[in-house]
Amino acid sequence: MVRGLPEVGDVLVTTEAPLGESAQIQESNIALAQRIILLKADKAKVTSDYLKYHFASNLGKSELLSKATGSTALGIKASHFKATLMTIPPINEQKRIAHHVDGAIEKIDVLIAKIREGIDRLKEFRTALPSSAVTGKIDVREEMA
Repeated sequence: MVRGLPEVGDVLVTTEAPLGESAQIQESNIALAQRIILLKADKAKVTSDYLKYHFASNLGKSELLSKATGSTALGIKASHFKATLMTIPPINEQKRIAHHVDGAIEKIDVLIAKIREGIDRLKEFRTALPSSAVTGKIDVREEMA
């Protein structure tokens, strides 16, 4: 955690309401609000992508929650945030992990798009079905045997 202007690749983590949401900066033309911590990766130790996925993971979120305080809304102070633990494998392994997660996310995004397309088609069929039944384009009578 350092002060400075946000740069592409830096990681943002919310410190309250909700605690532990994370994102990676895609363009530097942004302004930061309160309750957000800007993380700049020490490139000799950790990649920004790995850092992003760490805080998006259950392990990263659990670590933040373990240091959080508050009764109405959980939050974490910067001093407690600095004390959170993180497993840091070698850089090459971090890159492989991030690459694997990126690939899995791409596959999931493709599946989501296909599911949405299927839902849209089903909605069209649902709309067209009554008209087709009334005009005789389909036979909806049950055969009595």
